Amino acid sequence: MSFKQNILIIIVSLLAIDSFSCCAEKQYRLFPIGQLNNSVVFIEFDFGRYCINKGGSPGAGINNEFWLSGKVNIVTSKGDSLFILDEVSEINIKECICDYKNHFEKSNYDSIASEYFNKALTIAKSKEGFQLGSTREIIQNDTANTIITESDSAYIIAYKKLFKLNLYEEDIISCYPSNVIEVKNYITKDFKVCIIRLSCNKEANHEILLSSKQKFKNIETAYWKEKPSWHGITKDYYLITKNN
Repeated sequence: MSFKQNILIIIVSLLAIDSFSCCAEKQYRLFPIGQLNNSVVFIEFDFGRYCINKGGSPGAGINNEFWLSGKVNIVTSKGDSLFILDEVSEINIKECICDYKNHFEKSNYDSIASEYFNKALTIAKSKEGFQLGSTREIIQNDTANTIITESDSAYIIAYKKLFKLNLYEEDIISCYPSNVIEVKNYITKDFKVCIIRLSCNKEANHEILLSSKQKFKNIETAYWKEKPSWHGITKDYYLITKNN
């Protein structure tokens, strides 16, 4: 079986936000939380970020607002695909009154993520037969093991022997999410799960690294805010293998 048959390539399009496109961003995140029967269970955040600034330049000034819009689902793996187990919430929430320069400091992403992550986790835990998984290892900004090959017809990113993707085949508007900013490893009763996160951003800063490593010690707190990829995309890919 080929690599493409073993790993799901999740292709998500940037939200079309006509008047706010310069500060639009797409975020797709997968959080493995455990196992139900013979399938891995994930919490899925499928969010877009946009800004509103009445009378001002989008993304700038004291009146600018950033908003998060999208869906929170519980999804489960079947073969090479993910299927929705529960539609948890649709959101459209003001993230902060802030601008490009102070967005990370003022963002309420952590509290928003906490509310909906815990809501989804509670639902998952209530299912008969659900078994909570655990975190194992997080690797950040691993440029040493990332190889990029570019030609007229391909822009290929490869990470070790785990992952290979031609970004020309993705629906990219502005920037290629060609930076492996996180590799997160989890374990469930029967499976090992690897989440590879690609971003337009080159790397996370020191503050994010320290905070995320601490939170990753517990699967119930393994989520955090990150610097946006303005007019770009940041997304997770997953690889599931059987425990030895």
